[in-house]
Amino acid sequence: MMSPVVMRRTVMSRTVMRGAVLLSVLTAAALVSVSGCGSKNELTLFPQVDYTVEGQSNRKVWEFAPDTTGGQLTFQAKVLVLNSGEGALVLSDIKFDTQNTFLKLVYPKGKPSFPVSLASNERLQVEVRFTPDPNIENNEPATLTIKHNDAQKSDIVIQFKILASGPRINLQDKNYVFLNPSSANPPKACFKFGNKGSAPLIFKSAQMESATKVYDVIDIPNQGTSIAPLGEGNNPKDNPKTLEVCVRLTPGDKGEDYNAKLVIETNDPAEKQAKITLSAKWEEDNVFKVTCATADGSLKYDFSGVKSGIVKKCCNIYNEGPSGMLISKIEVAALESSNQEVADAIFGAKMYKTNAQTGDQSVVPTPFSISKDKSLDFCVEYIFPNDNKTTNGELVIHYSQANVGASLQLPVLAGTCDTPDLLVGPGNSPLWMQTKLGEKAIKTVTLVNQSCAPLQILQVCTTQVATTGSGGNPCDNATLQSAHFGLNKEIGLTSVKAWATLPIDVKFEPPNEKYKTINHFLNIVYCPGAWTGDKCSDAVVARTINLTGMVDADATKLAPLPKLKLAAFNDQKAIVGQPFKIEAAATPGDAWPIGKYGAYLWVLAERPVGSTLWISNDFQSTDVPFLTINPDKKGTYVIVGQAQAVDEANQSNLAWSEQVKFTFDVAE
Repeated sequence: MMSPVVMRRTVMSRTVMRGAVLLSVLTAAALVSVSGCGSKNELTLFPQVDYTVEGQSNRKVWEFAPDTTGGQLTFQAKVLVLNSGEGALVLSDIKFDTQNTFLKLVYPKGKPSFPVSLASNERLQVEVRFTPDPNIENNEPATLTIKHNDAQKSDIVIQFKILASGPRINLQDKNYVFLNPSSANPPKACFKFGNKGSAPLIFKSAQMESATKVYDVIDIPNQGTSIAPLGEGNNPKDNPKTLEVCVRLTPGDKGEDYNAKLVIETNDPAEKQAKITLSAKWEEDNVFKVTCATADGSLKYDFSGVKSGIVKKCCNIYNEGPSGMLISKIEVAALESSNQEVADAIFGAKMYKTNAQTGDQSVVPTPFSISKDKSLDFCVEYIFPNDNKTTNGELVIHYSQANVGASLQLPVLAGTCDTPDLLVGPGNSPLWMQTKLGEKAIKTVTLVNQSCAPLQILQVCTTQVATTGSGGNPCDNATLQSAHFGLNKEIGLTSVKAWATLPIDVKFEPPNEKYKTINHFLNIVYCPGAWTGDKCSDAVVARTINLTGMVDADATKLAPLPKLKLAAFNDQKAIVGQPFKIEAAATPGDAWPIGKYGAYLWVLAERPVGSTLWISNDFQSTDVPFLTINPDKKGTYVIVGQAQAVDEANQSNLAWSEQVKFTFDVAE
């Protein structure tokens, strides 16, 4: 064990420690008779090194200002090395490393022979001189290293730099890798650059160094755009100005040559063409399997038989690899946003890790990565409400694999089987159609009964205004009916079975060109409760969907619509309980770029009998050109996709692609 005195010395400052040692030695010398050389009571003195650069203590970096005198002046930085201790400070060597011929180390009193010993309070002065040449600029730094015998401090190392004169480009990226690029939505990367020089930096051009069929320069500053020196004009030090050049990668086969260079040309005399190396790589997607604790093996949280108390049900996600699966967030979302407050009150979602030996569960916070060959339980708690007010929902699991974000939805069912649950897709945007005079456009709306109770549809109609007729039925008022929109096949009293879907074809057939844009409404009148054979146990209600039509007598004047193609990602086979990824390949119309304002909207049009799979109607950015679903039953599924494009110059201008159907079979 350390003595108290030694322990105190380990935490004292060095000056105090040396003083304490000196005092203890002097005290010992006063009390004990000293008997000549070699006595155990000899006084031990310590050196202490300190240094300044131009009077500033402990500078690690010194920057010479750029030469603005045309080589008429010599700049210097004086370095003083001081021994502030009691014992001799020995400087064993001083080194000056540089390839810059304009920087030199100078000893004002002549270079001494090393090692050099400095007594207490003695100092050594050296100078680093910058003698510029008006015709040559060299910004290579120099490093001054001073070795000494102060055991309490490391060697002195000072770097000397010459600030750039004239304009100097400051690139934030020298290399960029496009990760998992997709031809469905070609990725874009933007590269910023600033000015680290002492004169305005002027942009001239940007292009690929050599011809390439996969890279395109799509956004550049105007030629002649400039950036003032840092700290001047429009380039403040606390928020430096930058310009950017953007490149789009349109990948082909993975075997293509994706190595290329982007060249940015400015008036920087030292680096007239700054280059950024571009490349691409693909990381393999993870594979995971979902299983739920249901008797029939279906993928859902079914609380439909619960009538009291608190009940927890769990599904398990097993990561089959090859890498981690990052879970960023889990939540229970109501199928209808108006019911979210109810969903928040009756549902709770947590992740659990199960102890293999004891079976005990412990809560896992987000974010959390499921390692290869590991699993987590995703559990939903249902608190039966005192007022019996429930709602169906979905557990949404937000995750990423190979740095590509996605989400997984699993149905959450509650309540009894006497309340149907109508969902409409697409439901979060106007149904957008366009045609020329004398022709018609048709789009499909899908009605989904997301419950175990039959759903009774009374009537479907299109109206001019979003007002109701008698008894809450807008279809009763004939004067409100739309002359531009209608149904391709009339829908009367129709029953939609539990978990079944009903497609409705809406037509846009304008009788004249009085209005270029028509905004009308599709109304679905249904029974929200039990149907007793000839009447509804509750008051009928109407679900209203916005309709937008664009019309022109000349088809060439119509907005050029974006186009969309759907396919299984990497020719993947669909299997029950495993994620299935659909790739969306969107291309813009001439005036309707997909761009950063683009979006996808997905609709589940058909599913096998007994399937409860549902796709949220939320907009999905075209930055994520995939739809990932987890099929829960063997059979045939139909997904409908649309791409939205927005005019980046005027975001009020937008258009939708035609609806595209993708049909696939799922095996067990």
